[in-house]
Amino acid sequence: MFKKKEKTEKAPKNKKVRTMKIGTHKKSVLLLWAVLLASTSFGVYKNFTAIDTHTVHEKKSFS
Repeated sequence: MFKKKEKTEKAPKNKKVRTMKIGTHKKSVLLLWAVLLASTSFGVYKNFTAIDTHTVHEKKSFS
């Protein structure tokens, strides 16, 4: 009347490795981006406004 089911061996499922994703909108990431942009812009500003002391050639002439 009822048929017995034969047990078939199932292949073990591969478990996915959990990875942590850090979004670009977290407060610490935004703070680090702000520090990076501020330091880069300050460096560019200092580079363009620096007084170049190596090209100044002043000579006193005694006449």
